[in-house]
Amino acid sequence: MPSSREVVLNLALSGDELKQVIKADIDRLLAAEGMLVSNAAFGKVAYTLALKLHLDNPYFPKSLTRVDSQPMPTKDVEADPKLAAITRPPLPPSPTRGVGGTVMHRDITSPNVERVRLGIPIPVLVAQQDGTKTVEKVQYPKPDSPAEDAYVWTIDETEARRRGYNIIEDSGE
Repeated sequence: MPSSREVVLNLALSGDELKQVIKADIDRLLAAEGMLVSNAAFGKVAYTLALKLHLDNPYFPKSLTRVDSQPMPTKDVEADPKLAAITRPPLPPSPTRGVGGTVMHRDITSPNVERVRLGIPIPVLVAQQDGTKTVEKVQYPKPDSPAEDAYVWTIDETEARRRGYNIIEDSGE
């Protein structure tokens, strides 16, 4: 609890802090993808990872970055033949080909809520005895059991396309 000489600042997330939020959500996204289990195998697989940032900036309202899987170099495949399954999308047509995926969306309504959720220090403006003010980082304990996260949703790609939420922005295949 801050003292009367401290003001907790709810400053915007820095790029490094936002990376920590996104990395935590990537683990959550991978856990939500039901195909990524130990008893599943993929003869050929291609994937696209996309990150779309919706920004509160009228001059730069969104940013989209895509990464498509790439075939593994020959020396890597020779060392581990399982890596030959990874190829570049789209896969060539086949009777067993399927497309699926998982989409995750998070709304960040308060930078400090995200900082506490992930254990990132919070900036606090502290009035010193000589009248100067300094910004110090205060580490609040992470919640023992995270509450239901109302600011994130995870759905499969088919449902995302049905809702008109096409994060990958491909040709619609």
